[in-house]
Amino acid sequence: MFGFDSTSFQVGMACCATQVIFYALFTCGLLPHGPWSKEPGFTAHQIVCLPLMIYLAIVGWQTWFTTGNNNEGYETPTARVSQVHVIGKQLSGIIFCQLVMWDIPTGLATKSLRQPEMIVHHILMAILAYMSFKFNMFTYYTPLYFGFIELSGVPLAIVDFTNPKHKAWCSWFQEHPIAATLPNVCRPLFAVLYFVCRLFIFPYYMFSMVLPDIVTLLSEGGHGMQAPLVVVGVFAVLLTLLQFYWGWLIFQQVVKMFSTKEKKRE
Repeated sequence: MFGFDSTSFQVGMACCATQVIFYALFTCGLLPHGPWSKEPGFTAHQIVCLPLMIYLAIVGWQTWFTTGNNNEGYETPTARVSQVHVIGKQLSGIIFCQLVMWDIPTGLATKSLRQPEMIVHHILMAILAYMSFKFNMFTYYTPLYFGFIELSGVPLAIVDFTNPKHKAWCSWFQEHPIAATLPNVCRPLFAVLYFVCRLFIFPYYMFSMVLPDIVTLLSEGGHGMQAPLVVVGVFAVLLTLLQFYWGWLIFQQVVKMFSTKEKKRE
């Protein structure tokens, strides 16, 4: 697919096939009636999303933070932008294939997932992943931005079930308080991980390394990559602003939660 390696294509196919299988399972009537049968597309999406986020976060963590060799050979802006990082390039291919073959189509086809800002986010990610894989750009940073950052998506895959727009799932958790313990635990965990990963680590490296590397190469003439560098820089800023936007929404929810608890105490 678009010249991507077999592993990336297989991951995309696996995500798509699993989505279809679970959707069929939830709608065929073989299972007891429940929120999964009322929201089959969303439920199947979350089932696919959880292991995918775990995989990306683990690979990203091991590559970016714990290998001890991620900086070797990448001391200059030119190296960080254009020198191939094998694991980073693999992640770029996986991200592109799963987005194009599964996540974006599922988001468009499922009403509760059809959020304009999320669709834009995924399209921007797909374009960046394509450029990274096809043109060997910024593969050094891929383990961080396409890998470790997804750590906050692990608890989110569970928390999303309790979003008020998923009324069937919210009602089910109210009827099953023991099962509701899981999203209740994941909710504060998600908030903490989001603020650490996406409001601190994400912009920290973006403004201290990624964007300065782009500016440096552009000041040197772009090394034949002027247009791609500008595109990556613009998209990177847009994605960073999206992180801040979602962070503000989460902050408002946290404030609301604590104020509600305070009122109950009073």
